[in-house]
Amino acid sequence: MGLLSSLLGIIGFVIGIPLGLLVGFFVFVYPQDTKQVKDPVVRPISELGPKALEELLPEIPLWVKTPDYERVDWLNKFLLDMWPFLDKAICGMIRLNAKPIFAEYIGKYHIKGIEFDKLSLGTLPPTLCGIKVLETNEKELVMEQVIKWAGNPNIVLDLHVSSLKISVQLVDLQVFVTLRTTLRPLVPTIPCFAKIVVSLMEKPHVDFGMKISGGDIMAIPGLYGFVQETIKKQVASLYLWPQTLEIPILDESTVAIKKPVGILHVNVVRAHKLLKKDLLGTSDPYVKLTLTGDKLAAKKTTIKMRNLNPEWNEKFKLVVKDPNSQVLQLQVYDWDKVGAHDRLGMQLVPLKVLKPYENKEFTLDLLKDTNINEVPIKKNRGQIVVDLTFVPFKEDSMKFGGNSRTYSRKESGKDVVSDDEVQEGAGLLSLVIQEAEEVEGEHHNNPYAVLTFRGEKKKTKIMRKTRHPRWNEEFQFMLEEPPLHEKIHIQIDLSSHIIKVYLTLKVENLGTSPASEVHLAFSPTEVEHLAIVKAAATSGKRKKKTYTPLGVKSADLPDGPNETKFFSIALLTPLSKGETITLEVLYQLTHSLEPFPVEISQSESQLVYFRDSAILLSPYHVKQQTTFIKTPSTRVESFTVVDPIKRSGTELKYGPYDNQLPYSYSPVLVHFENNNPFTVVEELEREIEVSHWGSVQVTERYRLVHGGARHKGVFSRVEYQTRQGGGAGASSFKHLLARLPAKVHSVYYRDQIGNISTSHLRTGFVKSELEFEPRYPLFGGWKSTFVIGYGVPLQDFLFESSDGRRYLNFTFGCPLLEAVVDKLTLKVVLPEGSKNATAVVPFQVEQRLETKHTYLDVVGRTVVVLEKRNAVPDHSIPFQVYYSFNPIFMLAEPLMLAGSKKIQRWCWCYFDEKLI
Repeated sequence: MGLLSSLLGIIGFVIGIPLGLLVGFFVFVYPQDTKQVKDPVVRPISELGPKALEELLPEIPLWVKTPDYERVDWLNKFLLDMWPFLDKAICGMIRLNAKPIFAEYIGKYHIKGIEFDKLSLGTLPPTLCGIKVLETNEKELVMEQVIKWAGNPNIVLDLHVSSLKISVQLVDLQVFVTLRTTLRPLVPTIPCFAKIVVSLMEKPHVDFGMKISGGDIMAIPGLYGFVQETIKKQVASLYLWPQTLEIPILDESTVAIKKPVGILHVNVVRAHKLLKKDLLGTSDPYVKLTLTGDKLAAKKTTIKMRNLNPEWNEKFKLVVKDPNSQVLQLQVYDWDKVGAHDRLGMQLVPLKVLKPYENKEFTLDLLKDTNINEVPIKKNRGQIVVDLTFVPFKEDSMKFGGNSRTYSRKESGKDVVSDDEVQEGAGLLSLVIQEAEEVEGEHHNNPYAVLTFRGEKKKTKIMRKTRHPRWNEEFQFMLEEPPLHEKIHIQIDLSSHIIKVYLTLKVENLGTSPASEVHLAFSPTEVEHLAIVKAAATSGKRKKKTYTPLGVKSADLPDGPNETKFFSIALLTPLSKGETITLEVLYQLTHSLEPFPVEISQSESQLVYFRDSAILLSPYHVKQQTTFIKTPSTRVESFTVVDPIKRSGTELKYGPYDNQLPYSYSPVLVHFENNNPFTVVEELEREIEVSHWGSVQVTERYRLVHGGARHKGVFSRVEYQTRQGGGAGASSFKHLLARLPAKVHSVYYRDQIGNISTSHLRTGFVKSELEFEPRYPLFGGWKSTFVIGYGVPLQDFLFESSDGRRYLNFTFGCPLLEAVVDKLTLKVVLPEGSKNATAVVPFQVEQRLETKHTYLDVVGRTVVVLEKRNAVPDHSIPFQVYYSFNPIFMLAEPLMLAGSKKIQRWCWCYFDEKLI
């Protein structure tokens, strides 16, 4: 019985809910008199109060609120006058397109017929509240329009269900949308653009009333909001930017709007029995090659002087946009030193006769021209022999059928390939030089631009007498498939506020020419925080693993995304085709952890955000990649899921990801606990004073700040000392540790108030450590200013080079452990009389020379100033300062002291005599 009663209860619930809604509709909604709605009161704006004006602000047109939107009253007037005709035309299209849709439902669900009883969009047209044109460097026109339509349509749809007739009426339609309309690409064919691309910049506002048999069903509680949200979500999922709706305008068969799909490799082999055009019975032939529909300059062979049977064996590559319609034009000319060149003959080869990747040889009879209306003249003009191969790009190879084969390419001064070797999947770099502004020549204003890519140079036309040239010229460079293939292992260490990223790259050269460098790519966000990049080539495994440091320098690549920064790793020996190498790269990022919440109390833990990508940004195709992110604790509040992903303890594993295209990117966000202190030195000045009397004195002035989440509330020293082990002040730091050179002496630590005795020094023959405590613990946002000073023996740091010069060998960087230095200024004060001072630093720094005057100085001391921003502990490596010094200058100060004593004694004697 219990089961039966439960079953009956469920059935009653299922039946009762729809029945209750239906009864409520006919009792409360259906009898309402819609004629009782009153017209609103209309008053001038000058009579409205402040509250009413605030309510009207959202309705103010955009051209009033934002000056970059323009008024288009003329267009609104045009729509108003055209609306009666547009209404009929649009309604006719709706009826025509709706008929096949309605026909699909007839016969289903007992539906006997569906038809429009009334169909009108009303008398009120849409209104354009503003329009904005966006500037772009692409071949496109981008506009944003704000459209509001508060219409009065009358749309009645009749449904004949069994013997019933149900009328559904749509009334009071309101639509507010912000559209971005893009006309692209711009082409020299009317209407001058190929398609219209439309997208919504924000979720649309859609409101309407719907009546069934005279009753407004949108008045049912909860239904109106549900319908609103459903419409917004459905429309947004289809057309909200970056989703788009593309409306084709021009036929895609138009070559002008087609993108390149492959490369045509042409080998001009030979010609024989050519016409005699010169007086001596010979000709100076050359061949000109073009593709129909291509606006680029024609390719030309070399000129074979006085030869009627020339052999060229010259290879060229032409860009193919439509192999089904394009034709290769071969024209043979006789070169003349003076006057126009005579055409010896020509021939055409349709590309549709070529199969992808198949090399085909053609022996063609030369014709005078290809005009079929003229009577052919039977005159032997000779023959030309060419080899043709069409190689589609990788992404287009499946469209043309045929199996792709592996080809290779040989480098030379020209576009040449061997007889049976063509690079599969070769690429194309297309550049458009548009314009320049405010150019000023040294002697004249006839500007032109020169492009250089991998040693190949191309030049634009010269623009005469202008400082604002507009070229709009297109240039193309043939590219190989990226020659390097990578297998990447990434480990990101977040245990400190200095992020350490370890990369293991297994690199293979897939190109035919040797590769002498490997490129690394960094996003604009990473570039802002990038402190150091180091690389090494590795061989062996585990204990037998060896490391060979490699040079890393900044580089430029033309095919990277905007603002992407590149570094190149120079290989010791070029990597030949098929060879592999394993590289290990370390780069460090500073100020990349974002505290959230940004303020915490004394007893709270510190949580931070880390933003990165699950896939390494790489300019190469990546076979496989895995990313490991290590957090300092197991407390991870949230993280982005990019399958496959695995979490184990303090480690997140993203991947492995296979076959990633160049510049793939998948952003991730990790929110985790990090209570390590964020030691940031806003400014550090290290002064190293060299004295040839046996000592080097170092003075370091610090301006320190805790860069973590800012402290809020009142600091309680009692709570801090009693609960320090239990979490109070977990992210603060009470003491600092500085690594100093060995054998230091005369160490002191002083803040703005004076000397502090709370420091501990441990000296040794390898290193020394100074542990000291500020007067108060440092929380997020708190600062401290102090000075550390010490001396070291001169003989341990000053040496003599083989050329007789002296050089100081000292450590660059900040002695504090795990500290980031925003600005590091290092001053090496040399003895008076030092000359030709130069610094050798193993990384890029700013250098300059200054002069410092101290007691007993005559001409002043030379100071070598080195500046480095965004310094990390890995910058604490030795550097050298070389200088020349004459030892006789060491006698200057003693002589001055001795002389000053004699002068002093003479003065005393003189005054004594006068007084007596």
